[in-house]
Amino acid sequence: APAMIEPEPHQIAGLDNDLYARVLTLRYVDGKRWEEIACIIGYSFRHVTRIHGQALHAFWVRYKDVYYVLNDNAIMVSAKEGKRVQFF
Repeated sequence: APAMIEPEPHQIAGLDNDLYARVLTLRYVDGKRWEEIACIIGYSFRHVTRIHGQALHAFWVRYKDVYYVLNDNAIMVSAKEGKRVQFF
């Protein structure tokens, strides 16, 4: 099976929307829980999960030459390296 990897911080930072980049960084680079992210950025838990979904879509649009959506669980696979990226 392909190795699991995390999204690269420089890829997250490359997003055009600062809020999306912040949410993805807090979650995948800093390892924060949803509740912590909500407190840090000042939004409700529900709104943070909504922003997260939008951010994942923006990430995919930005890096669709590298990743493609494998299924509805927001798993993306590196087309070049054959590695899976698990977003949760």
